[in-house]
Amino acid sequence: MKKYIILFVTIILTICITVGCSPNDSTSYMVESNIYSAGIYSSRITYVKGKSMRMEETTSPTEKEVMIYNAAQGATYHYYVGSDTGSVSYNTSQDKDIDIWNYYSQYVLSFGDFPYALEEKDLTFKIEQLDGNRVVYIEVNGLDDGSYFGKLWFSTQFLIPLKSETSRNGKVVCSQTVTNFEPNKQIDNSMFTPPNNIDFSDCTVYP
Repeated sequence: MKKYIILFVTIILTICITVGCSPNDSTSYMVESNIYSAGIYSSRITYVKGKSMRMEETTSPTEKEVMIYNAAQGATYHYYVGSDTGSVSYNTSQDKDIDIWNYYSQYVLSFGDFPYALEEKDLTFKIEQLDGNRVVYIEVNGLDDGSYFGKLWFSTQFLIPLKSETSRNGKVVCSQTVTNFEPNKQIDNSMFTPPNNIDFSDCTVYP
């Protein structure tokens, strides 16, 4: 399952790099989405401004998880709302204003890292409509033990995945659906500043 998710993310990142949707200093948008994974439902709000990003994921009325990537600091903060502790890891590259896609892609394996090769029959690409939006529809077949099947609907206008779905033996095991997207949204820089009342432990892995 882990290998499958990594591969699917690799495909998404490859598309993003190919079509040029890597964030730049003028990028600014908000995405709201519903998440399902391993029997748990949650909602997520993602804010992107330039190369900084903030994700807030709510799994219950009493639990909200926050991840902030501050590009100027080259730092990723993680904490739960209501907690007085959290973690921070710093980008160890000399360029602190690192492109966010490159930053996260360091955790994504390349196709060559897998002990099997994807064949043409395992991938399907086509242009179609999703809720009135023109998308690139992608199917990924027969991964891991052959029982996993993935679907991805990638917006050609907004250059983000509008929906993704992973199933095993015909049963959906995880999915994500965008419910609201606001391009060119005005986002205050304070959204990417961590709270000053939380003690962040440094979890940076240095080379």
